[in-house]
Order: sequence, then structure tokens, then C-alpha cells
Amino acid sequence: MDILPIRKIIENIGSMSGEMPVLKKALSKFKCSRDLDVQNFLNYHAVDYDINHRTRTYLCFDDGVLVAYYSVAVKNLIISESVSKSYHKKLTYGHTKTNYVPAYLIAQVGKDDDYKRKNVIKEILNFAFQTIGNAKNEVGGRVIYVECKKEIERIHAMYLNNGFTYLQDNGDLKQFVFIAN
Repeated sequence: MDILPIRKIIENIGSMSGEMPVLKKALSKFKCSRDLDVQNFLNYHAVDYDINHRTRTYLCFDDGVLVAYYSVAVKNLIISESVSKSYHKKLTYGHTKTNYVPAYLIAQVGKDDDYKRKNVIKEILNFAFQTIGNAKNEVGGRVIYVECKKEIERIHAMYLNNGFTYLQDNGDLKQFVFIAN
């Protein structure tokens, strides 16, 4: 699988007027019927979020075909009072008086409906960990988290099976964390 950051595509487009709509149109062909939020993010928001430095989105290609993507952001993880004091301390590097920690958020992970290869999400998460690992080596940090809808048990199991630990509920979302070395 080949990974291409949207940022690189945008840099290469540069001053070529009229090319940004071509990129957006290409991304609009991505379909993820299992989660329309994942589909809509890539179809309508990923380019603008990248331009405005809200996320970095990475496109995953297999034989030149867009088959999946992931987005990463830096965001404060707010720690609720329901989290045990010992785990709170571990997350905040021992700063028990703060209720947040700067963290890497794997904001989106999606696979196109037409791509049938098994264990693709695990592979994409590994690419996301590599991306975050590069940032971590340059600027620090060690907490990685994901959020997903409470009602999608298969996604919860997938994150748990890939080294994440359930942290807390946040509104209609469940949050899972991974603490890197």
C-alpha cells in the first residue's frame, strides 16, 4: 500500500489554477456506506482541514487506486472525573491537577466500500502510528486517542484488539487511548 499525504498533493498543485476542484472531485468518489461521517469527511472536508492545519489526511492507494485514508490531528484530550486517579496520573505525566493532556487524535479512519482485502484497518492504524511516531520523535507527546460512536461495538472491539484501552464516554462517543513509549 502506498501512502500519500493530501498536503503533498496540495503543495504540488500550488499555483496550478483550477486543480483544487479536480482533487476534491477525485476524493468525492470515495464511498464508505458503513459510516457516512467517514465518507463525508474525505468527500467534503479533508482538503480544507488540511489547508487550515486542522488535520493531516493521508490517502492509501493500492495499485494506484484510493482504497482507504486516515487523518491525524493534535488536540487536548479532556479527562473526566470518572477516570481513575492512577490512570489520570499516567495520562498527564503525573500532573494530577490538570484535567487535560495534549494528545494525537486519529480523527478519521476509513476504507472504501469496493476494497475487500481483510485486515486493512489494522494496516491503516499501523500507518497512523508510524505518522504519529515521526511527530512524537520531533516534538514529543505519547498519548494517542480515537473517538467512535457508542453504538458501534465492532469498532470498539477493533480498537481494543489493536492496543487501545477504553478511557471514557464523551457525549455520544467512546474514547479509547494508546500510550506510546
